[in-house]
Amino acid sequence: MRFTLGALGKKKADDLPDALAVWQTYAHQLFCSIPDAFEMEQVIEGDTLRMVLTKCAVLEGSKRAKLERTDQGCIACAVAHGTWFKSLLPDYDVTTETISQMGKGDLKCEYQIRATKRSD
Repeated sequence: MRFTLGALGKKKADDLPDALAVWQTYAHQLFCSIPDAFEMEQVIEGDTLRMVLTKCAVLEGSKRAKLERTDQGCIACAVAHGTWFKSLLPDYDVTTETISQMGKGDLKCEYQIRATKRSD
């Protein structure tokens, strides 16, 4: 994420919408070699970003590999989103809530990321 910020000429994101734009740039570069790897809707309401995935290349790869547990990618995803947004928004209190995960049998993955600006 620091490399992406540097490539964009930034030290940190300005706010939650800017953090989402930086994250989208990062995700595009990370997964650009996998066409249609993910289908995701991202909506910001106030200080909360809601991310809903209906297609996940990591989950599909786990299934194709016939892994005993297909939720292994879900573990990383739940942690990574919070870590990415905390690094983008160091002046904010960032919390992540996992609502649902396809690797655990849900129809979609849903995460909420809340970023509240700290008062100085």
